[in-house]
Amino acid sequence: MVQLDGKIIVVGQAGEQSTYIAVATRFNTDGSIDTTFGEDGNVLMPICSMKSFATDVALQADGKIVMSGYTWDNVTGDIFSLRLNTDGTFDNSFGSN
Repeated sequence: MVQLDGKIIVVGQAGEQSTYIAVATRFNTDGSIDTTFGEDGNVLMPICSMKSFATDVALQADGKIVMSGYTWDNVTGDIFSLRLNTDGTFDNSFGSN
């Protein structure tokens, strides 16, 4: 997803196949990692004790980032949705956790 300032947010999973965790990374317009976002450009999101995969991302008008995805333990799974502030910190005012 491309933000209004031209920075690019990419979501997916990181880590070993048996322990994937959801991740968001932001890139500057020149393709370098934006180290002002999250922790050195990345936001790692282990969702519960299962593997987690971020699959979708959207930008709100206020610049906050909404992400969704799913968890999986090789037998059962669930979905999740979360919101990040513009700097990549978790928005604790979104949802109940």
